[in-house]
Amino acid sequence: MEQTLDAATVDEGAAQEVRRGRLTRPLSYTGFTPAPAAAPKAKTATKRPAEKRSGGEREDRRRKELEQALAEAERAAEEAERGHAEWAGELAEATAEHDRAAARVESLTRQLAEARQNLTAAEHRRDVAARDEERARHAATTARHKAAQAAHALQD
Repeated sequence: MEQTLDAATVDEGAAQEVRRGRLTRPLSYTGFTPAPAAAPKAKTATKRPAEKRSGGEREDRRRKELEQALAEAERAAEEAERGHAEWAGELAEATAEHDRAAARVESLTRQLAEARQNLTAAEHRRDVAARDEERARHAATTARHKAAQAAHALQD
């Protein structure tokens, strides 16, 4: 990098390339440069009246461009704020809907647990009733059989 800067201080062409930032490889100075034919004349910075006017016109044009950019940015900001407000409202509605659904799920979950308990109790009651019904049927069958035997014995 130091060699590139040394070359740029000696060679005007190298200096222009450094200022443009378009170097594709480092530059180096070999010590041989052409001597300038004459010292360059300093340019004067005075403007003619027409140039002053065109500079003022450029400033006015630039100011108008900046004002237009500001107005456009303000419109974009207002539109973004409206969009934000709409989405904030949507978020509030979605949150309320979510809360209602969550409460409903909680309620239904409690109801389901209660229904399962009722089902378990009903299954137990059914199993007990089925056993008792089987015993009662067996007892009835046995009693009829004994009654039939007694009736048969009476007839003999």
